[in-house]
Amino acid sequence: MAVSLIDKLTNFIMPADDFTDTEEKQSSGRNKPSRLRVHSNNRPDMKMAVLSPLKYEDVKDYADYLKAGISIVVNFSQVDDYNQQCMTDFLSGVCYTIGGSSERVSSKVLVYVPANASISKELYAYSIPTYVKGKFEVK
Repeated sequence: MAVSLIDKLTNFIMPADDFTDTEEKQSSGRNKPSRLRVHSNNRPDMKMAVLSPLKYEDVKDYADYLKAGISIVVNFSQVDDYNQQCMTDFLSGVCYTIGGSSERVSSKVLVYVPANASISKELYAYSIPTYVKGKFEVK
């Protein structure tokens, strides 16, 4: 019997192992080959490289890291602002091409990840000192 559309969608969203009962085999009269699908929750090892370019030519190698599925953290502290902008534009283009993303950590540090990874950012509330009125109030 054909699998309904809802069953296909359910198996696509929440994959499950397909087992054929022995009673169904005997009642159908035909020996259907049993289908067994194994879904592994094991993720491949995620790799990350921390890099600090010295010249523009270095970012070509960094693009190869991204194409190989390796996330990179780039520290631009050793290059001037113009070269940093050029390198950032190049690596952002590589990320866009491979379906990855990037995130600025600070003014000189950026994270680039390939399509098989994502970046999440958690913002924490900082303690702000309370303003206390002093003796000297302006009237």
